[in-house]
Amino acid sequence: MAATPEQEIAIRHLEQLNKVPLTKIPKTGKGRFPAPAPSNKEDFFHILVRWSKENKDTILKAVKNRVYGGQNGSPINWQYAFLAFMESATVDWNKVVEATEAYNKGNFPEAFAKLDESVANINKVAGFWGMKFQLLCDLADQHSKGHSILDGPYCGAFYSQDPEAPFIGVAFKGTNPDNYFEDAVDMDYQLQAATDGHVYNTQVSTGAYNGLFGSFGDTTAFESITQGLESLLKLIPNSTGKEVNIHVTGHSLGGSYSSISFTELTEPGRLPPGSALGDLYTFGSPRNGNNDFATALRDHLGPDSGSTWRIVNKGDPVPRVPWWFSDYIHVDTHYEISHDASPVKLPSEIDRRPDFDLPNPFKLGHHVSDAYYDALQKALAS
Repeated sequence: MAATPEQEIAIRHLEQLNKVPLTKIPKTGKGRFPAPAPSNKEDFFHILVRWSKENKDTILKAVKNRVYGGQNGSPINWQYAFLAFMESATVDWNKVVEATEAYNKGNFPEAFAKLDESVANINKVAGFWGMKFQLLCDLADQHSKGHSILDGPYCGAFYSQDPEAPFIGVAFKGTNPDNYFEDAVDMDYQLQAATDGHVYNTQVSTGAYNGLFGSFGDTTAFESITQGLESLLKLIPNSTGKEVNIHVTGHSLGGSYSSISFTELTEPGRLPPGSALGDLYTFGSPRNGNNDFATALRDHLGPDSGSTWRIVNKGDPVPRVPWWFSDYIHVDTHYEISHDASPVKLPSEIDRRPDFDLPNPFKLGHHVSDAYYDALQKALAS
């Protein structure tokens, strides 16, 4: 019997994990929420459920409009930005080790069940939005070929169940501060020249570039993601006869992965057939490339693509990183949000040297998910 699209994705994922020794994967643990976590102690799953319920109308409007603000140059829509934030905050990780062990033993039904279990809470939250979630890539505890420290991304896709509004939101998990290997990716800020035509052969952060384009088994994280999207497109209810919009989002390290992935998707032939490129939404992202990289992204947004939005909570120190490398330039378009002021559009960094602005580590509270939630509530009310 032919595999379902979900099983196609699961088989590719388990085959990839099967190429990495299980000793490199934590066998125990408390699970990880998107980091940095909310600053209060309430269970994060229940926080996400509460946020979903409190913003039901906002989310439903964003879903109805496919989280798409229009072709490049259209104004930002904060309802769409809010749902993208919720996607970036919801991606999680859990029982992939058990799934891989079952797959190694040839117990495929158990392996598929364990993968489903690993994303059960994510799907519960997505259900409040009228959406579903599909894990695309979980390499957050794996090391690519030639590296003993740098790991890969955790990435999943939220997809609409409304046949009149087909879209996919690709979301990358942010940094877990308790995961040394993710911290190493954050801190590996040497600029690396991209090869093989990736991101227009510009220079980007070594850590994030290796996470996306380094070899994990027989493939790369980016290939796993695009192959997964191609399978997922078979599941999207679509009565419009139009291409399915794909937007990309991420918080913190997830913002770096998102910016580089989105740039790669603007290259010809990178998007899966039957899809169109929507918007990019990053939240609290560090700088992740040089001026040529930021320029390439800006210049390759065509009339059929969406816009790029770099959203920063006022006082968040992470977007100032790396302050010690003047060659790093942020991508466009920058909005500053705050819990007590309306959003402000700020100047582009492209073709100018960023101000030397030393981050204040005592303001990391401005980087956490609930700080962004409060600031986005103010943006929605503006």
